[in-house]
Amino acid sequence: ARVDAYLESEIARGDVPGAAIVLVTGARVVHARGFGKSRPDGAAVSATTPFKLGSVSKSLTAVAIAMLADDQRIALDAPIRRYLSWFRIRGDGAESITVRHLLTHTSGISFMSGRRNFADRDASGGALERAVRSLTTERLAHRPGERFEYSNANYQVLGAVIEAVTGESYSA
Repeated sequence: ARVDAYLESEIARGDVPGAAIVLVTGARVVHARGFGKSRPDGAAVSATTPFKLGSVSKSLTAVAIAMLADDQRIALDAPIRRYLSWFRIRGDGAESITVRHLLTHTSGISFMSGRRNFADRDASGGALERAVRSLTTERLAHRPGERFEYSNANYQVLGAVIEAVTGESYSA
């Protein structure tokens, strides 16, 4: 009850439309509840309402890449095309984009290129690869390694690398 009351007050204070909480002890769910609305039509949030993770997935992606690097399945300074031979983006130095460039947002892929697929809700098989392949129409904002520019596309490419190296879907 105290957790629910706290969350309800924080949601109201932050003008958050809805949230869900699941508390787990070991492998056992001890509390699950939704709060507020999930959509403008007034649908209620439940404990199983899906939410976009947003940039939280970047941390998970970076950890997966680090684990693959520790296992020597990925080299951080290897060109992306070692893992995704089909990867293409226009611009000077595109062929030299490395795993490290993508991890550190220094690939040269623009912020706007990363926003192109932001609202895409496609979660079907192959959606990630399709999103990365769509970068062929984009142009680098600057040469790889030249400067920092945050772009969601960097981590989409890394997700595709994870799929290629592991043979599993990113979600798996």
